[in-house]
Amino acid sequence: MQAIGTDVRTARFASMPSLPRVHIPDLYAELWQLLRQVPVGRVTTYGALARALGDVAAARWIGEFLRGHSHERDCVCHRVVRQDGSLGLYAGQPCEKAALLLAEGVEVRDDRVDLARFGFENFRCAKPLEPLQRFQAKLADRVLLCPLTNRVRRVGAVDVSYHDGRAVAAYVLWDVAEQKLAWSVTAARPEQFPYIPGYLAFRELPVITDVLGAARRGGRLADVVLVDGNGRLHHRHVGVASHVGVLNDVPTIGVGKSLLCGRTDTTGMAAGETRPVWLDDQIVAEAFRPRETGKCLYISPGHRVTLNDAVRVVRAVQSDRRVPEPIYWADRLSRRAARAGPHQ
Repeated sequence: MQAIGTDVRTARFASMPSLPRVHIPDLYAELWQLLRQVPVGRVTTYGALARALGDVAAARWIGEFLRGHSHERDCVCHRVVRQDGSLGLYAGQPCEKAALLLAEGVEVRDDRVDLARFGFENFRCAKPLEPLQRFQAKLADRVLLCPLTNRVRRVGAVDVSYHDGRAVAAYVLWDVAEQKLAWSVTAARPEQFPYIPGYLAFRELPVITDVLGAARRGGRLADVVLVDGNGRLHHRHVGVASHVGVLNDVPTIGVGKSLLCGRTDTTGMAAGETRPVWLDDQIVAEAFRPRETGKCLYISPGHRVTLNDAVRVVRAVQSDRRVPEPIYWADRLSRRAARAGPHQ
């Protein structure tokens, strides 16, 4: 993955020189190395592979990737089963998975493998997700929660879409007084890091930084930027909105479409109502119901804003859509650019 401010695999962000270098791993290559360690006659699980990578949160990505990857004849993905020993999904025909395991000496009874006999978890791996967790913990200490100092006249938004192996980011500038789109820009990079809950920043930050850099150079940087994702509402209190804010030195607000973590009660919420979201005995976000029908949004400060500021800004640019107008347009433009392809 191309990182920010240095070579392809290592990042030292210019705005935060005191942060350590962070290596962005090639998780696809790491996963294949783990699969090659599973011996003939043994099986492993999606969860065991995820733990070997450093976080069980990667299990869902592993399952989805192995189901849809380019399946070659010498592939050993049939040696991965669910945590209860059931065979699970397979890139080829489901019956092929059982046949391949039987041919390798693994007993399959009622589409299930006895993990006590055939399970394997003795992986040799450096757990590449753990350094990313440590980086996030250090970055969380750099997040500032402070009131916006100026009147918000221009609100920006960023969103990223994916198509044919490309990540395409859009940045839009929204005029609050006129309630209209004032400017936009897009940028694209190869998609090189998967979606794993809690690690979205390592997937989207480089291309988001590209569009924010273009906005800064063109004098189009907003007073505050909405990010389609979370800020402090994150397992380590540092979601993608906080990464974008700290590492680009801009005020940011996270606007999540689902509850990543924490707890709240949205029962019976009226249109326009907000309710607190608790995480680790702190109020870190507000659930916001923009319309009488439909799901809530989850608003959290990213960097250089307070939670009250974040809610106020989102309300100022909310229309009758589910998401704020700037995020709606950033999503629409990133999708359009992604579908258009690299030569448009």
